Amino acid sequence: MSLTQKDDIKSVLVDCYRDTSTFGRVLYPHRFHRPFTGLHKQVFDFIDNTPWPRKYIAAMRGFGKSSIVNMLLPSKRILFQEKNYIVPVSASATMATQKSEGLKHELLNNPLIRHLFGDVSTDVFSKEQYVVKVAGHEVCIMPRGAQQQVRGMLWRHHRPDLILVDDLEDPEKMDSEEVRQKKIDWFFDDLMQCIDPYEVPPKWEVIVVGTILSPTSLIPRLMEDPNWKGIVLDICDDEFHSNIPEWLYDDDIKQKYQELKDAGKLDTFYREFRNQPNVGGKDAAFQLSYFHRYNEHESDVNMNGPDWESVVIIDPARTTNMKSAHSAIVGISYNLASRRIRIRDIVDEKLHPDELYEQAGQMCKRLGARVIGVEVTGLHEFITYPLRTHLIMKGIFADLIELHARGGQNDNAKVSRGKSLIPFYRMGLIEHNATIAEKIETPLLKFPKPPRWDVIDATSYVVELLESGERYMHPGESEEDAYSTSREEIEREFAILEEEEFDTPLDGFRVL
Repeated sequence: MSLTQKDDIKSVLVDCYRDTSTFGRVLYPHRFHRPFTGLHKQVFDFIDNTPWPRKYIAAMRGFGKSSIVNMLLPSKRILFQEKNYIVPVSASATMATQKSEGLKHELLNNPLIRHLFGDVSTDVFSKEQYVVKVAGHEVCIMPRGAQQQVRGMLWRHHRPDLILVDDLEDPEKMDSEEVRQKKIDWFFDDLMQCIDPYEVPPKWEVIVVGTILSPTSLIPRLMEDPNWKGIVLDICDDEFHSNIPEWLYDDDIKQKYQELKDAGKLDTFYREFRNQPNVGGKDAAFQLSYFHRYNEHESDVNMNGPDWESVVIIDPARTTNMKSAHSAIVGISYNLASRRIRIRDIVDEKLHPDELYEQAGQMCKRLGARVIGVEVTGLHEFITYPLRTHLIMKGIFADLIELHARGGQNDNAKVSRGKSLIPFYRMGLIEHNATIAEKIETPLLKFPKPPRWDVIDATSYVVELLESGERYMHPGESEEDAYSTSREEIEREFAILEEEEFDTPLDGFRVL
């Protein structure tokens, strides 16, 4: 596009004003050299079209959120003369100043800015504060680090009308609850009090961007506050389908996941790229080290043999249209003598009732299960009678056990049921079929806030089934070995005594 004619320039300026992504592509092609993804467009639409003064954006590492919030957004507000007093905020004063200097450099040296907006100049008081002049309009920029003095901020007759908070929390200090809380207190008690509280409607904006480093960090607090609106971005879904296919394919994300998993840093993948902290980390209820896998086809154990018992557990969707929500079917085999519980098969799909019965019946046949447990809370005969009928028609004769949701169907009750699995995992009694392991491991690593409860809830019922059937693990092998060894030693000693030749006893010897 030619930018030599006034009409061309005017048209480009209108497009840049309406759409921040266009503004970025036109003025900063050297900075935004990759194509914007669908997630970027979601961010720009949120910034441009959500008339709300308090916003937050949680984005993954490498997304370019710092470039957006520290350069793209403030330069747009400055060049179109929308703001008067801008305060960029970061974890430290040094970091905030460094990012602000990058903004100043672009405003003064970018030839495209000069061509479209004319000369831009600055009055520099210090690196901590400077004034930008655009066509006679002046804007004060004052970068601040976390917990720096911000009370009483006033430039001429203006209070801050654009506060941009980028990565307020330092990843290296996120383990400190005290540091985290001090920054949050400073944010609400000091920084948020710099704006004009009596301006109606408010002309100021506060935009917070970052990655969710902890469940108790700033953005999770804002997510629970009705005064804030925001978006949380995720690099992929639980099946590793990429949300940024313009940058990374599904296989690229799977490789990144596997690399971090092999390095024992799975919590980094979920925290930095999916905004899900404490997944598999040292504070997680279920950790990666608890999970053990086996290969169904290479196992030398006959899990359909007499030493094993198998159950199929069903957690059906509770909606009028079952196809609209997920149902879970989990196949489990256990051997009490060898103290092993194996999760062998999982179905986690949106199923019509007849599809649910068919899938459960097929799993029952594959595993040789003689017991089917079905969660009936809120369903009762609406699930048990058609399921029993289907099984009989298919020639599957298994005991149908009704399972009742202890505590109800709310999240707190599901958390309690899920916790019943923790000691079994900590003792190393549970193993996962490698081909379906991710279906159970992924939600467990996110416990107590998994994206869906279906698989966890179904699996947790194995505890209730084992207890109701009075199925308990046998004593450990070490105890049996010790007992066996002791008997063998005793038998050997008796044999030696019988074979030993002793001298004839002395006659007339008295025994007192």
